[in-house]
Amino acid sequence: MRKKQLQPQKALSPAYRKFNPVQADVDRFVTELAACIDTIKLVDAKNESEEHLKSPIRKFFSSTFYCDNEINTRERIDLAVYLGKDAS
Repeated sequence: MRKKQLQPQKALSPAYRKFNPVQADVDRFVTELAACIDTIKLVDAKNESEEHLKSPIRKFFSSTFYCDNEINTRERIDLAVYLGKDAS
């Protein structure tokens, strides 16, 4: 399968192209994503179960996109993002 590289103007919808993120937010996102990927690689190298992946993913979400949301399990869902700070 061949990969096709797209320019941002073609890859993103117009609504997203209008958004200008703050550089500090982009830097924090890149740092947290790299830390998450490094942790996942370490978990994979140790042949741990997928249960060990929840923690770095939860940390990534709570430190980037969902800092104002509760992130936890819910019934049979492994990782749920709630609309507020409580899990209700």
